[in-house]
Amino acid sequence: MCSASIQANGRGHIGHALENLRESGFYWGGISSQQAKELLNDSAVGSFLVRDSSDQRFLFTLSLKTFSGVTSVRIVMEKLMFRVDAVVQTPRFDCVLRLIQYYMEISRTYKDKLNNQGNASKNGGGLLLLYFPLYKRILPLRHLCRRTLNQVIGSENLHKLPVGRNLQIFLRKYPYTC
Repeated sequence: MCSASIQANGRGHIGHALENLRESGFYWGGISSQQAKELLNDSAVGSFLVRDSSDQRFLFTLSLKTFSGVTSVRIVMEKLMFRVDAVVQTPRFDCVLRLIQYYMEISRTYKDKLNNQGNASKNGGGLLLLYFPLYKRILPLRHLCRRTLNQVIGSENLHKLPVGRNLQIFLRKYPYTC
């Protein structure tokens, strides 16, 4: 594949990632780290938002409330795959929302394990705990319904629903649970 084609593919991939993030409701765009800190400061541990990175080497940053306060983690894009910036190797995803969804599922599993052991006060051991998206706006009911269907029956089963073609297209456009 020629470099012009790779660059065009990358722009399309980034555009798609941005469109999905906007649809999620927890993408805050070009706010600063200080603004993110102010928004998340009084939130529960595990609250988070995605914003544009202030470092031009990165596209996005995940700002989140931890047991120690508000912190930000850069989201790296390499070879059209996204991962969190960390010292250790982290899983890669074809889109930012799949990355968020993965860490939300890991967080729920961790929280369930702690609750079953009676240790809910543990500090997370350095895990990226994502529980509560901080929404920039009230989400449309149709989006909330689509997200709920993804959670309940799974995006891979949406084609089994007895609904019209236009609704099927709408449901498949956002196959995420977050």
